[in-house]
Amino acid sequence: MNGDKSAYLFLYHGATSLFRICFFHMVRQLHLLPVHPDHYATLYAWRSDRDAVAYNPFMPIDEKRFAERMANASGDLSSIYEFRELKWEALIDDEPAALVGIQEINSMMKTAEISYQVAPAMRGRGVGKAAVAALVELLFSSTDLRKLCAIVCSRNLPSIHLLQALGFTREGCLRSHFLINGKPEDEMFFGILRQEWIEIRELHIESPHVR
Repeated sequence: MNGDKSAYLFLYHGATSLFRICFFHMVRQLHLLPVHPDHYATLYAWRSDRDAVAYNPFMPIDEKRFAERMANASGDLSSIYEFRELKWEALIDDEPAALVGIQEINSMMKTAEISYQVAPAMRGRGVGKAAVAALVELLFSSTDLRKLCAIVCSRNLPSIHLLQALGFTREGCLRSHFLINGKPEDEMFFGILRQEWIEIRELHIESPHVR
């Protein structure tokens, strides 16, 4: 949490549930929405952030192709297995605070890999934890996925701590798995099962309220 005593009221639009994510005091609203075209440029700029570049093997892509990718990653969870990836933006005060999503969606195994990136100005405030918790809750409550995975650079300690705080289990180390800035990097593999989340979700999300 890095000392920021904040709480976030999470709203997922397009569903009838109101999820409340409580950390401490000072409640703020965090809305999870399909990525709006007006925010494509902002989200694209995050890819050039120093920390993002240091920990992630971003594939080179221009802003036009990035916008097309975001547009194609918007859809209904009822058709989850028809997509290569799905993305949502977490908004606070109508401004993008994080980008979350899923990829490697496997209809046979009922698994998916999550992804997340926090706006540089919002790091260290619990936003990442709130956004990922909301994403996990959304996926396990709205789909038949039975397991969610995450792959994180072994040097990215904040991201590792985030996953561990939400109940993800470290399942292994993928040695020299990615090339990041031309250097082989170990990647840590984390996972959480649907039943595991059900057992601990109350620690992160209050009971849903119907709107």
